[in-house]
Amino acid sequence: MLVEPRGVTDPQPLELLPGRAALLPHDGTLLVADLHLGKAASFRHAGLPVPEGSSSGDLVRLARLLAETAARRLLVLGDLFHASSGCTPAVLEEFAAFCRQTFGR
Repeated sequence: MLVEPRGVTDPQPLELLPGRAALLPHDGTLLVADLHLGKAASFRHAGLPVPEGSSSGDLVRLARLLAETAARRLLVLGDLFHASSGCTPAVLEEFAAFCRQTFGR
């Protein structure tokens, strides 16, 4: 779905995507919001019995969106990580590996 903004000096179309994201096609920017990586880890830290792997699924979905749209840039709006208690070494390494694999960094 393509949305044309109104009341903007230099309007650019915004493509709404089914993968909970949007694309600015004029410059190849993929927009995602509130990833909350490490959410399950922070819940486990608080004593709630939740399974591991929620960050993995989110990063796989994000990688798929980047590949499908051929986006040249990623802009995360809102929360990248859920809470400091969820920033475990495993979650941080998983995110770092995603960045290395996706962006070569």
